[in-house]
Amino acid sequence: MSESAWPLRRRPAPGYVDRIVLRIGVLGPLDVAVDGRAVSVAAPKQRALLGVLVAAEGAPVAVGRLVEELWDAGPPPTAVAALQVHVSGLRKVLGSRLRTDPNGYQLDATVDEVDFRRFTASCQRPDPAPADLAAALALWRGEAFEGVPAGSAAQVALAEVVDGLLDGDPS
Repeated sequence: MSESAWPLRRRPAPGYVDRIVLRIGVLGPLDVAVDGRAVSVAAPKQRALLGVLVAAEGAPVAVGRLVEELWDAGPPPTAVAALQVHVSGLRKVLGSRLRTDPNGYQLDATVDEVDFRRFTASCQRPDPAPADLAAALALWRGEAFEGVPAGSAAQVALAEVVDGLLDGDPS
């Protein structure tokens, strides 16, 4: 059959950009919204995967590291295949914002779309205004990464930010 025989499968118009509006909150219970609607990331491994990708702050995360983070007690022999299944499930929520990198995966989200990134960006400004710091602190809704089976990546990222603030060195 020719492609024109499939009326439900249309090619995007030239210049079309598949860009969903994303909001991810991890400075408290995990909160994800896509195009203004709250969505559920119920599977524990998918929540952990999202936590690792958020902690990476937009940088690609290698498959090997993701396997270590998701199976900290020792990965099963099928870990890479299982990771691909979890990525596929999370991609159903995040769409094209969960990108495949040559060596792993990357969360394509702006600073404004992830509360953790907004917080760190606000705290890393040289001489932040008191109002900026107050706005950054207001992003916290509870224990960070609550409900995310967070491995070391999320904990280390959070500890680095907090230690930098306590030491007076926000960078």
